[in-house]
Amino acid sequence: MIVAKDIGLFSKEEWTRIKEHLGLPPRQAEILKCVMGGMSDKQVARSTGISVNTVRTHMTRLFRKFGSNDRVELIISMFAYLTEHHLPDSRALASDAAAPEVACPVARKHHG
Repeated sequence: MIVAKDIGLFSKEEWTRIKEHLGLPPRQAEILKCVMGGMSDKQVARSTGISVNTVRTHMTRLFRKFGSNDRVELIISMFAYLTEHHLPDSRALASDAAAPEVACPVARKHHG
């Protein structure tokens, strides 16, 4: 499965700026980055070294903070927020110029 770290969704500097702007606790920011990269709760738990239940607790808090009902709404809300606030860079998310062609990876379910 391809995740955010594999496709370089944000540079380290961009993600630091986003985290600071959002004011999220470090663990919630880490979980949000994983979710934005397409990770399931199990994958987030493995990646961060916490339990699935703890991931779900953080997800509930993120849903509440961003007014989302599920992870798809959360991701859409995040990109809308980032675009509205020109984060990480207005050219990267809200450019009037033609967007570069980007390969869209197809995520396959990982059993295990």
